[in-house]
Amino acid sequence: MIDAMCTTIVLSHRGRRNPRAKGTAWAALLGLVACCFVGCGSDPSTSSDGSVTSDATGLDGAMNADAVVHPDGSTAADAGPNPDGSVGPDASDPCVNIAPSTDPAVNHSNIITCLTGSGSAQLAAGDFPVAQVIDMPNGSVLTGNATRPRISMTATAQTLIQLYDDNEVSHLTLDGNHFMTVAHNAIVRFSGSRGYVHDNEIINATGATGDDKVTGLRFWTTTGVDNHAYQNHVHDVHYGVIFDLYPNGANNVLEENEIHDIRCDAVTFRGFGIALNNTIYHSGWQCLNPASNPIPGGGFYTLLNDQGAEMVGNHVYQVCGTPLDLDRASHLVITDNVVDEPGWIWDGHTHCGSGHTAHLIDISESLIERNTIHNDCRHTVSYDPNHVFSADGSGVPTDLPAGANTAIAFALTHRDGGAWLTTHNTLNENTFIASCVAPALGLGYFAGRGTGYDAAGAWSAATTNYYLRNNPFGSNYGSKRCGGNWYAGSSTCDTGNMDPDCNLDDDQHNGVGHDAFRNDNCGHYN
Repeated sequence: MIDAMCTTIVLSHRGRRNPRAKGTAWAALLGLVACCFVGCGSDPSTSSDGSVTSDATGLDGAMNADAVVHPDGSTAADAGPNPDGSVGPDASDPCVNIAPSTDPAVNHSNIITCLTGSGSAQLAAGDFPVAQVIDMPNGSVLTGNATRPRISMTATAQTLIQLYDDNEVSHLTLDGNHFMTVAHNAIVRFSGSRGYVHDNEIINATGATGDDKVTGLRFWTTTGVDNHAYQNHVHDVHYGVIFDLYPNGANNVLEENEIHDIRCDAVTFRGFGIALNNTIYHSGWQCLNPASNPIPGGGFYTLLNDQGAEMVGNHVYQVCGTPLDLDRASHLVITDNVVDEPGWIWDGHTHCGSGHTAHLIDISESLIERNTIHNDCRHTVSYDPNHVFSADGSGVPTDLPAGANTAIAFALTHRDGGAWLTTHNTLNENTFIASCVAPALGLGYFAGRGTGYDAAGAWSAATTNYYLRNNPFGSNYGSKRCGGNWYAGSSTCDTGNMDPDCNLDDDQHNGVGHDAFRNDNCGHYN
C-alpha cells in the first residue's frame, strides 16, 4: 500500500511548488514523502516506467530526473539502486538521456513517443531541432539536465511547447528561433491547468527582429488554473510574458523569473495573473507602434483590464518607457515592489524616455501598498500625450510644479470625460522619491484632476482614493494633489504633531489653498 502511495506522490509532485500551499496539507504530504524516501519498511519508490526516481534541483544547475520539492525549496531524493546496481536514472530506459538528432522529425518522434508511452522524456545534452509543436499529453513530464538541452523550432509555428493538464517542463533551453510567426504565438503556452514550467531558458534565437512579435511565455486558455512558471530566464523576445483574459482570482503564477531584453512590454496582463518576486529590466525599446517612431514600452503593462492582477515583491528597473504602466484597469494588487530607473538608455536605444516611474491612469478598486518607487530624473514629463497634467487637457503639463521640467515617481490620473474612473483605491505606506538637479524638479507623487469623483463629478466615501502613511522624503517636492482624495482626512497632521496615519508631507497641505482632506484645490478639469 505504501509503495503505491509513494509512487503516486513522486509522479504527482515532482519538481512542483505551490506558493499558496497551506501547512496542514504539506505536513501530511511530507509525512508520506518521508516514508517514501527514508523508508517505512518498503522498497525504494519507482516511476511508472519502473525506473528509480532521483532528485532535481533548481538554479544551482544540478539536476537529475525526478524530484519532490518541498515548500522551503529543498528536495528529497530516492537514491535506490537501478537493476544494474548503479544509482540515479536508469540508463537502460530509452526515455532517459534521449540523444539529439539532426533530423527534426526524429527528435519530435522520440520526445512524443516517450511522453505518450511512459509519461516522461529526459533529454541528453545537445540541440534538438523540431519542425512542429510538442503537444504535451496530460500528466507528462519533459526535462533536460544541467546543460539545458536546446529544443528549437525549424518551421513556421504558433508555439514550441504546449502544456495541457498536469504537465511539467524543466531544465531546457526553449528557442522559438524566429519561426513563431502565427498569430497568438508563444514559445511556451499554458493551454490547460496545473502546468509547471521551471528552470528553463526561453529565447527567440538572438532576439526579436523586424515584424517578429513572438511571446516568450503565455498563459493562454482562460479556464486554466493553478499554472506556475518559476525560476525561468526569459529574454530576447518581443513580449516577455502575457496573461490572457483570465477572470479575477484565477491562480496562475509567474514567480522568481528573470525577464530582460524584451523588445516591447516585459509582462502584460490582458486579464488576471499573479507576478511574484520577479526581476525585470531592459524592456520596451521597440513596440512597433509604429516601428519608425515607437512609443517606449514598459515593465508591467495592462490595458482595459477589469479583472485585475497581483504584482507582489518584484523589482522592475532600467525600462525604456514607464516601468509600471497601467491604463484603464480595476482590482489590482500592487505591493512590496521596487520600481526605479525609468527611461533607461542602453545599446543605442536613444529614443527611450519617460518622466514618470509609475503611471496609473483610470484605475479603480485597487491596493497600492509598501512599494518603493524612485525616479532618478533621467527624463522629465516634457509632454502629456494622455492630457492629464493640465486644467484644460492641453497636453502641456501645467499642473506640475515645474511644468515640463518635472520628473514624477508615482502618478495617479484620470482622463477628462473618460468612461473608466479613478476611484476607491488605497495607497498605503509607499515610498515615492523623485530627486533632480535644478532646473528640473523631482515630484514624489501626483494625483490628477477628476480622481476621486464619480462620472457626474460627485464625491463620496465610495469614490475617493485613500492615501495613508506615504513617504516622499528625499523628493524635491513631496506631492501635488489635484482631484478629490482623502489624505489621512480624520487625522491631525500638523508640523510637529503628526498622527501615525499621516502622509509625511500632509502638514504642507493644510490651510489656505487646500480643502479639509488636504487636496490642493484643483479638483476638476475646466
